[in-house]
Amino acid sequence: MANICIQIQTHTPHFHYTDTLIKSLLERTNVLELNIPIFIVFDTIHMQNDYLEKYHYNTGVSYLNLVDIMGSLKLDINEKPEDRFKETINTNWGIGGHRNHVAVKRTYSILELEERGFTHVWCMDCESLVLRQTNLLTIIGSNVLKPLLLVGEDCDGEKLPQIVIGVLQQEFSEDFQKYNFRMNDFWFIHTSYFSDMIKMIFKLHNKPISYFMKGSEQSVYENYLLYRYFLDENDVEIIEMNNNLHNNVAFNQVINNTDIDIDTYAEEMNNLYFNKTMSFRGDYITSCMESERGSELIDKLNIQIAVSNYQGF
Repeated sequence: MANICIQIQTHTPHFHYTDTLIKSLLERTNVLELNIPIFIVFDTIHMQNDYLEKYHYNTGVSYLNLVDIMGSLKLDINEKPEDRFKETINTNWGIGGHRNHVAVKRTYSILELEERGFTHVWCMDCESLVLRQTNLLTIIGSNVLKPLLLVGEDCDGEKLPQIVIGVLQQEFSEDFQKYNFRMNDFWFIHTSYFSDMIKMIFKLHNKPISYFMKGSEQSVYENYLLYRYFLDENDVEIIEMNNNLHNNVAFNQVINNTDIDIDTYAEEMNNLYFNKTMSFRGDYITSCMESERGSELIDKLNIQIAVSNYQGF
């Protein structure tokens, strides 16, 4: 039976975004009715206590911090908080720096939540926001049976051979080259798959998490899901589109080409993907809203939640 939670990680400069997101979840969704707990993840107990001094919720919200998780979680390979990143893999993706810390923090918290019995963790960046009343059952029903992976097929986009070759130690074959990633920031994680991924990478490298998680953990998970799909097509639900949503490439093409009928395009995209997730990256939404055609497109797409890069962008 599915046991679902929502994970939101934050740090001090983003406390107010976190509070606004949580209030939008509590007020605009049926998260309480469905008994889906929200976990906020901090860096330290001191940061956690600072948040609790400022923000309070009657029910539905719990708190974790990375230092405590690393001190108690028993993995095949453990590390101390102070030893993170002392040795790292010789490959990079993403922007590095603080983003590497964010990836390690989310990785440990997902594993902690699996240890607590959660089969699915919906990860939200704290700049996300629920835009209107949303029934989460629709999203859950489309994502709970097996992982959903949105990819671009045979088009220019985000491809990360350094993850396939360097982290997963697989050949960057024609099958991998066919697809591009980072099409959205909707992360409904199946914890058994995520845990299996970490165990596999442990065996390949014999190093702790901070050694190999040197960029977006979602990018590693997406490539791992594609690897699983190649082993068994029934293991993962792949949604293929012949364009690239990353950096709003596909939507900008629609906005700039008045020969494309927005009603028809939006209906196709809803049936293909958005009816299953009701979510899209916040900065991409904001970018579309800068033009009349872009606003019309967003209005017709089934987007109820801005995930990542919305508040403050």
